[in-house]
Amino acid sequence: MPDEDPQSRERFQALGQEGLEPRELYVRARADGLSAMEAFEMLQEVSGLSGQEALAVMKEVEREPVVAPYRPLKAAGAGAYEVYTRARADGVPVPDAIGIIRELFDLSLRKAAALMRQAEGRPPAPFEEPIGSEEELCRVLKRDLGFCGCGESRAVLLLLRDVLRFAKVRYASAWDDGTRELETRAIFDRLGYEATPGVATWFLYLLDFHEVIWHGFVIGDFGIMSKGEWLLDALERFYPDLGQQAEP
Repeated sequence: MPDEDPQSRERFQALGQEGLEPRELYVRARADGLSAMEAFEMLQEVSGLSGQEALAVMKEVEREPVVAPYRPLKAAGAGAYEVYTRARADGVPVPDAIGIIRELFDLSLRKAAALMRQAEGRPPAPFEEPIGSEEELCRVLKRDLGFCGCGESRAVLLLLRDVLRFAKVRYASAWDDGTRELETRAIFDRLGYEATPGVATWFLYLLDFHEVIWHGFVIGDFGIMSKGEWLLDALERFYPDLGQQAEP
C-alpha cells in the first residue's frame, strides 16, 4: 500500500479493526481505486494475512466475475473448447478466455494454449531451433519486440533476461503459492514497480501482447510462454552475467 497515502491507510486499518472480512476489505480497496497489487499489500498489512492467504482472496475477487458466467455452461456438459469459443464470441480477450478454461477444467497452461491456437486458427509455435548468435538475437528482438539497439540497449536486454528468469521460475512453481509470490515481488522490484508502476505494467503488457509471457486476471498472475523460453535461452547464453541479476 503506497506510503504517500496515510489517510487511506488509516481508513482501512479502522475497517479492519471493525472486523470487516478480508474479502470485503479487498473489494473496498479496489473500489477506492487501489490497484490489485496495492489492495493485496493492504490486505496483508491490515488483516495480518499471509501472502498465500491474501493471494487467495485477490484471486477469488478478480477471477470470479469473469469465470462465473461460464460455470453453468460447463455444468450443462460443455467442454473446454466450447467454453473457450463462447467466451471469445462474448468479447472476452484471449488471456482471460484462457484463464476461464484453466479455472473451470484445471488445464495446464500448455494444454490451454494448444486449445486456444486450435480455436483461433493459429499455427503451432514450436521454437525448436535455438538462436545461433547475438546478432540473430538482436534481429529477432527488433522484428518481434520492437528492440532498437540505441541508448542503454544492454540494460534493456539484461532487464528482459531477468524478468524472463523470474517468470520461468514462477511458471514452474504453479502449485507453490509461496514461490509464486516471491517471484512476483522479485519481478516487480526489478521493474521498479513502486516508483513507476505505469512503466512496469506497460512492459509486462507488451511481453504478454507478443506472447513472450502470459498473464491472467491480474497483472501479477503471469508465467513464461514457449517464445519467452526460446528468447531466455539465447539471453542466458549471450548475456549470462555470471548468473546474477543485473542491478536496476
